[in-house]
Amino acid sequence: LYFNDIINGYNNNLFDKDIVSKAFNYNDILVASLFKVGYSYYRCNDMGKAKDYFEKARVIANQKDFDYYAIYFFLGDIYYAEKNYPFAIEFLKVGLQVDFYSRNYYKLAHAYVETNQYAYAKEAFEKYLFNPKNENDNNIGWAWYSYALLFYYGRGVPEDKTKAKECFGKAYKHGYEQAKKWA
Repeated sequence: LYFNDIINGYNNNLFDKDIVSKAFNYNDILVASLFKVGYSYYRCNDMGKAKDYFEKARVIANQKDFDYYAIYFFLGDIYYAEKNYPFAIEFLKVGLQVDFYSRNYYKLAHAYVETNQYAYAKEAFEKYLFNPKNENDNNIGWAWYSYALLFYYGRGVPEDKTKAKECFGKAYKHGYEQAKKWA
């Protein structure tokens, strides 16, 4: 079934030739094709089918495949949306190694918080918060707020109410209203 879908899609020009053509061998073409089918389902919000195709691609992918990190990122994103935080962590850690996806470190940080891995959450929040590319991201206020809570309650870091207040202020500055009472 998967192979027929892939061959049909490839033969009927349903895939982006600029991406698929970067494949260097049969395995690359198969991985790229599975990824593109999964991504199509992802974009159509059919996460079950997307996850199925991404998993098939992941099983045969290796780090040399063009879509390797994307496969892991999108699987992590799906598990994150499903609130399956242990799997989200496993896959996001790999996928976020590519700068293109790094604006999503807040998801990894949140997954770590949800699994009480606060020291790792701190590291992930910092990769997100201290990346200048994320300064105007929609999630920056929430991320500052969540980062502040680590310091306020001493989760994975020494308790530091002064630093927490500073971070709450940044959260509020970025439009996160819940931070107002803490700032």
